[in-house]
Amino acid sequence: MVGRILVVSALLIGCGANSEPEVAAAPEVKAPEAAPAAGPEHFGAPFAVTESIQAAALLDDPAAQVGKTIKVEGRVADVCQKAGCWMVISDENRTMRVLMKDHEFSVAKDGTGAWATIEGTVVEKANDKAEAEHYASEAAKPELGPEATAGEKKFELVATAVELKRG
Repeated sequence: MVGRILVVSALLIGCGANSEPEVAAAPEVKAPEAAPAAGPEHFGAPFAVTESIQAAALLDDPAAQVGKTIKVEGRVADVCQKAGCWMVISDENRTMRVLMKDHEFSVAKDGTGAWATIEGTVVEKANDKAEAEHYASEAAKPELGPEATAGEKKFELVATAVELKRG
């Protein structure tokens, strides 16, 4: 019995507070610095028009802007997923397609949801079912495209410059 007490005592003494290995203090870890806020992404030519209107104002009466070079601000509702050669802007209820002039530039294909400033010319043209199907085939959100009824007119913005602000 005395032998067992000695063994248990030896084990208890070996597991005492003084027998724990010392742990070196961890080096101080600094939190990573926040990345600087990303600036807007600019595509196409520099802006020439200084005053801008909201997409809602353009969508209220696009016919009044036909042939004019304007600067418009609105939310990007969709972007061509093939080449970034068109996008759709929205005021949450209505949409308008924006084409990059002569395919001279394209916008980021992941731009949906970004705030866009667009400079371009408003054009009026007849709906074309084949064109509407083509756009739908490239869209992330084909339901946003206008239904093409032959003979109906539609308005588009032919952009020379686009700026996207994310976040």
